[in-house]
Amino acid sequence: MPTALAPTMADLVIAWDRDARDSVGPKLTMYAADADLPASDMTQVVTKRHSCLVFDWGTSGASEGQRPSQAGN
Repeated sequence: MPTALAPTMADLVIAWDRDARDSVGPKLTMYAADADLPASDMTQVVTKRHSCLVFDWGTSGASEGQRPSQAGN
């Protein structure tokens, strides 16, 4: 059974409120479903059929594994 987007988004917002409210985030980046995705403790991924939404809840700059061209966007 597919996971609904709304509860996932609510969990992400709660985590941001708790852990990163005073940061510059969250930063949302959309990738193709088959793309290499960034990975870090402050990154959450919502997978859809044709794309992945990556929420970077970190404070700034590139997350580990993030493409350099996407740092700071």
